[in-house]
Order: sequence, then C-alpha cells, then structure tokens
Amino acid sequence: MRIDERRIPISGALRPWISDISVTTIPIHDGEGTVVEPPDHSAALALRIFPGEYTDLVVMGPRTRALYHVGKPGPFCVSARIQPGHASSLLGHTVAGLRERIVPSVPIPPGSMNASYSAGSSRRSRACSRPCRLDIGPAPT
Repeated sequence: MRIDERRIPISGALRPWISDISVTTIPIHDGEGTVVEPPDHSAALALRIFPGEYTDLVVMGPRTRALYHVGKPGPFCVSARIQPGHASSLLGHTVAGLRERIVPSVPIPPGSMNASYSAGSSRRSRACSRPCRLDIGPAPT
C-alpha cells in the first residue's frame, strides 16, 4: 500500500506556530492496508475528510510510540504540525493531557464545508468563528 503525502508551503506569518502542513491520502487502487505513523513529539491539528461520510477536526497529541491503524482508500487528511512549545497558545490547553491521544475539536456538520469554504465565499461557518475549545477530560487508563 502506498500513501501519497504532499507538503504545502507555509507562509511566513504561520511559521512561528506551524512547522509543517501536509495533505495525505491513500490512492483508491491500493486497497486497505496497515498505516504506521512514527512517534512525533509535536501536537498537530488534522482535518480528516471522509467523502460521503463525515469530516472532523481533531487535535493529535504528541506520540511517544508509533501509531498503527488500517488505512482505507479515499479519505484524506490535511495536517498542520504545531511548533514545539506553541500548542498551549494555539489550543488554550497544555499538551501534557493530549499525549498519546486524538481529541475531537470542532464538529463540522455535513455539507457545511462546501457552503462555508467555497472559492470566493466571504462567509465563515459558526464552527470557525469561535475559538477552538477542547474537552480533554481525563486520560484513559
């Protein structure tokens, strides 16, 4: 199985907070397979898009271990890796409670991506007009 990952250039205004932006997808013709994500000391915001199913925005906490999961063709992910030491200023929460976790951030209602982010649209969805709030809760035992 092959994973296509494309890096997106980062504007100078984002560089103090974001170290990397990428778009990742599994090609349709490759079928399902195991995906391995290596340990990563930085937190990241990930917009996961599953066409025809759902879209969500999650915060991926730092990982001290590799993450293994079954990857399916079709969905894709836009990920913004947060510079070390800057997650709390962006998220309003320290990353200590996020370690080894993926936490939902802002629910994105079906169809709202097309209406809110279409080319030339000046409207913003309600989800993007308020600060990101995380309901971290206790870490699983």
